[in-house]
Amino acid sequence: MSKQVWKPGNMLYPLPVVLISAVSLSGEPNIFTVAWTGTICSDPPMVSISVRPERYSYAMIRETGEFVVNLTTEKLAFATDYCGVKSGKEVDKWKEMRLTPVPGKTVKAPLIKESPVNIECRVTERKDLGSHHRFLAQVTCVHAEETYMDEKGKIMQNDCSFRGVTPLILPMEYPPVRVREQNQFYANLLTLDYCGSVSELTAITQYIHGESCLCQEQCAESKTIIGIAMAEMMHLQKLGELIYLLGNSINFSIKTRTGTQMWTPKYLDFASNKAQIIAANIAAEKAAIEQYEQHMGMIEDDCINAVLARIIQDEEYHIM
Repeated sequence: MSKQVWKPGNMLYPLPVVLISAVSLSGEPNIFTVAWTGTICSDPPMVSISVRPERYSYAMIRETGEFVVNLTTEKLAFATDYCGVKSGKEVDKWKEMRLTPVPGKTVKAPLIKESPVNIECRVTERKDLGSHHRFLAQVTCVHAEETYMDEKGKIMQNDCSFRGVTPLILPMEYPPVRVREQNQFYANLLTLDYCGSVSELTAITQYIHGESCLCQEQCAESKTIIGIAMAEMMHLQKLGELIYLLGNSINFSIKTRTGTQMWTPKYLDFASNKAQIIAANIAAEKAAIEQYEQHMGMIEDDCINAVLARIIQDEEYHIM
């Protein structure tokens, strides 16, 4: 295997993105986004952030020797992006993003109330490295939202790794994806299998929902569910190719007697416990098999039916 030789550069991606809150000596608070951050010592607990000197908050941290690392969430994604591209010189990011400053316990820099974890830090050293200056800081206090803790007071995290999970399919080749000729009626039938109430799209979404409900405590079952979802994704891809070959396009809607119907989450069974999730998924697989068999009886194209028959074998395998 050949490799290219590049000039020196930072290739450590992805990196965690956090919101840093700071305050000036006159008491003016600001928020900015930092990606170059990390743990540098566990005892004493220490972190570092690298900041360009031209950033508005740089002077605040240099002068006060304090800042707060605020962890982000999906709900804070827009605010995190906004605070990274807007300057506190021009806008009040607290006001624009509707974020709430909360007093810290050991530092004057405010916490972000909407952040689930806030890490108060006091600078111990600054290193002028070049384009960025690195602040080394000791952690002086941590605030953690109780909804993210378990009954033992520890922060909950998903330890279930999906590394190595593969599609749960039979070890058999799929027939070539091809059609004898374009046929709008056949395309409409396959669109039902693609994104109807009983469809691969519905199955994938329902499996992912089930995995999300079980991953914290049922790791083995979650891995199986992900494997099945991956198999359904393969089925979805093959159906999509057939639909296009038959002369139709995909817009996640099906044709009905009264018009068109977009795919909707109303098709899902939002079961929440293990027994309900397994029962709902088995019922969905059986319904899919029945629908595929009905469609095969209506399609007089051996190429299409060969693909559908192979998909049915996987569906049967999922409920063995």
